[in-house]
Amino acid sequence: MTQFTHALVAPTLVAAFVSAGMATATAAAADASFVPGSKLVDAKVVSRPTDDHDAGIEDLVVDAREGRIVFAIVDTNGVLGVDGRTVVVPYGALNWDAAHGDFLLSLTADQLRALPEYGKSGLADLDSPSWRSTLRSIVGDWPEFSDEDASRQSTFPDRYTWLFREHDAKRMSGRVTAVESGDGLTTITVGDGSSGERQTVVLAPSAFLKRHGVMPAVQDEVQLEAVAGQMPSGRKVCVARSIDVHDKQADLRTDQGDAMWSTAADGRAPVHYVLVSDMDDGSLYGQGEAFGDVDEAVFEPTSGRAAFAIVSVGGVLGVNDILYPVPCKAFRPAQDHNLMSDLPVSKLKLAPKLSKEGIADLNQHDFATTVYEFYNVDAPSFDRPRGWSSGAKAHD
Repeated sequence: MTQFTHALVAPTLVAAFVSAGMATATAAAADASFVPGSKLVDAKVVSRPTDDHDAGIEDLVVDAREGRIVFAIVDTNGVLGVDGRTVVVPYGALNWDAAHGDFLLSLTADQLRALPEYGKSGLADLDSPSWRSTLRSIVGDWPEFSDEDASRQSTFPDRYTWLFREHDAKRMSGRVTAVESGDGLTTITVGDGSSGERQTVVLAPSAFLKRHGVMPAVQDEVQLEAVAGQMPSGRKVCVARSIDVHDKQADLRTDQGDAMWSTAADGRAPVHYVLVSDMDDGSLYGQGEAFGDVDEAVFEPTSGRAAFAIVSVGGVLGVNDILYPVPCKAFRPAQDHNLMSDLPVSKLKLAPKLSKEGIADLNQHDFATTVYEFYNVDAPSFDRPRGWSSGAKAHD
């Protein structure tokens, strides 16, 4: 399975929460309506009651930095009088109609006709400045392709700042034993040569670290000033304020914990687009041991955010297998489309499983809450991004 987020990674894969609103946000997320990615990819796009034609979704495009669907590749099929074109539609122009299982289109015929086609270059076109400029001229300044919006916003939602206001930073040093990325931030595992203990430390975006010459590698000796604390979910974390490596020193945060890269252009992770149809590759590993194969990605379609990976364990060709819903916040992407969990396989086997009802289980408040609680993660926010169309046209 390809990367859900860097926030998926998340983006996020996931959105950040402020501690004061955590309980409300978690409850709202547990009440969200979840849909398998395969169903979204097979959905129709309609413009009723004014049009009898149905366009078709060819695929959906996820920005792995956000863990969110940002574009739909649509075969127009005569909708709004536009035929014979495969175009890239901003996901914000679509509204999921759960009652009918299709998308309602919020574009005019002229806008649809003017949209760029999905060509031979595939996903490579989607991050072209001229391509984004064309989209802006057609539908306006939406988050999917607005350079201005990307530079104005904090590109890495920061859930760690408050730790620096509650705890004092302390110095630590050791040898780097692992370097990984998740939630858009690089993390390292540092081993203390004298005690043998290891500590995982959250740093900063890799682009920021490389720009300042402090991107650590395995076997490097590092000195850190960091804060250790506990997230509202109960997860223990250690977050660096500064790093000293390669005979260079860089501040990653202010004394108050504000991210130094929050308004810097080099803080934005490289674009990484993923097709939803490709998100069933790879396996989930628990502390380095294979647990199961990724069978499906599950989304909250109103926000477009990836919510769960469905992991299949046992069975033959999908028969008699056990399906585990794993929140996107409970794993991090690795090489070869694999996913890594900090839990051992023995613990993963005890996780909540889907019944014969399948993904419909996740739309039961109590079950979804149980899944989040088992993995000790906070449910992400499923708010529809600013600038997206806000209303769905009614079916006749």
